[in-house]
Amino acid sequence: MEFHGSADEKIDSVVTYLLAFHWNHLDDLARLVEGEPGWLNAALGHLGGVGGDYLTEVEANTRMCPEGRGALCERIRQTVVATKARNAAIEENLRREERENRAPGR
Repeated sequence: MEFHGSADEKIDSVVTYLLAFHWNHLDDLARLVEGEPGWLNAALGHLGGVGGDYLTEVEANTRMCPEGRGALCERIRQTVVATKARNAAIEENLRREERENRAPGR
């Protein structure tokens, strides 16, 4: 099932908020995704639709990884780093397009 629009944005916010501010429940996520890698892929796929402040908090949390959860923390950290890079590239492209559209002769 695929969500679009505002429902998708809400899921993005919830997933990222939980990883940013409820890190103490990481073991719950770990139990959920054990044996079901699709759940983790789905959850991490929702990190892209939020602002950088939450992502920075999630990335900081991955440095405080509970014992035995190193692989999960690293996977989350890698996803956050890639998401931040992708978001920065999108923002730069939007700024470039805006500058080009304001250029004389347009």
